[in-house]
Amino acid sequence: MSGTSRLPPRRDATSSVAGASSPRPSTRSDEVFSGTDRLRRGDPYRWLEGQTPEVEAWTRAQDDYAHGILESTALRGALRERLRQVLGGSRLGAVEQVGRFFFHRLREADAERWSLWVSESIDGMKRPLVDPETLFESPAPRIAGFYPSPDGRWVACRLSFRGSSLMPLYLVDVEGHESISEVVPACFNPVAHVWHSHNRVAWLRDGSGFFYTRNPGSMPRDELRYHAKLYFHRIGEDFRSDELVFGRGLSKETTLVPILAHEDRLLVVTTHDHSGAVAQSAVFAADSRFLEAGFECLLPAHDGEVEVASFGDAIYMKTNRGDSRWSVCRIFLDSQGLAKPRIETLVAGEDQTTGRWFVAGESVLVETLENFVSKLRVYDQSGAERSSLPLPEGTTLDSIDASPDVRRLLLRVSSATRPTRTLRLESHGYGWCPAPHPHVTADRPDFETRLVWFESADGTSIP
Repeated sequence: MSGTSRLPPRRDATSSVAGASSPRPSTRSDEVFSGTDRLRRGDPYRWLEGQTPEVEAWTRAQDDYAHGILESTALRGALRERLRQVLGGSRLGAVEQVGRFFFHRLREADAERWSLWVSESIDGMKRPLVDPETLFESPAPRIAGFYPSPDGRWVACRLSFRGSSLMPLYLVDVEGHESISEVVPACFNPVAHVWHSHNRVAWLRDGSGFFYTRNPGSMPRDELRYHAKLYFHRIGEDFRSDELVFGRGLSKETTLVPILAHEDRLLVVTTHDHSGAVAQSAVFAADSRFLEAGFECLLPAHDGEVEVASFGDAIYMKTNRGDSRWSVCRIFLDSQGLAKPRIETLVAGEDQTTGRWFVAGESVLVETLENFVSKLRVYDQSGAERSSLPLPEGTTLDSIDASPDVRRLLLRVSSATRPTRTLRLESHGYGWCPAPHPHVTADRPDFETRLVWFESADGTSIP
């Protein structure tokens, strides 16, 4: 985009702005602290994390104030029209293969919301599965996450209505075409994504049910976002009869992320406790056939974060526990029990920073950042690097999906110079070649790109 414009001068936080219909709304600041006696930090705006009438009124006031300013801006109409020209066409988002189905995120031309489509081949005819603008009254909800069953027959999805962080969980029958129903209401905060946890629904392989998180219910409104517990839901049953599986005795700020491994025989739960000054993570596991026997602690609580993934009988984790850099490890379990797991590092974090990662078949795919250049590396289960794929210049990897034999990759990438897009790559031996992907309506000539470097406190240059 060419041309320059001069920004208006900054004003005092309490002043009004020309064009606004009222003074800037004030924000209450409380004397609230969190952490330990040794390390305390102020948290004056914690009250804004709640779902209360006061927060709703504050949000409406801020929204009205912002619109009062924006609608009076002379350039607003021209900017809206230019953005519509550049970004208003059909957009293809992430693509994920599950079972015999391919699930596509797609936003049709002039649509406000992304929808979920399905096809039976990567290039096959797509049909809409969840279109918020046709299934719900205006304002339509946003698809915040979707979780297909291993055979692709069912999809559980979270929908955000009016921007709320409390989202209901819906269930879609893929073969039923138009069958969608609410499974768990929003007030139970199912499958919540809070802080930095990558929460999910953990489906049984036969698609008969899934493990998921929610609060127990019957609590004050400002507590609904907390108290996550793990439950099991069987398809066709009322969620109120779901069995509580894990989570008793944890702090209310602890989030849980479940996965199933070893052909559903093993239920693995990662906990992230954010009640203290430093987040702590731990990993627990139990035999899913005998949950009443309880969970064993695979990794005790420690400062840092953990992400766990599995494929077949292999369990992997990406972690920065005890180190500022992320590494990827494999967890080996003793054949006699879960009490003494053995952990081997596959990708050490000393040499490069690791980003997105994905497990498929016998391979572990890891995004690495080396000298500010992103690469996708493919490792085998011994940690040996099989191949390396440089990503397009200036792009950030948003998601990875791969076929079980790792011969086809679907990479979701974004950059400052092109709209977010999906790259499809086919493997021939140890090389990769791009496959056709949808045309995008904006390219480098439409943008002016500048690389700006900043110097950190220790003198490190950061782009």
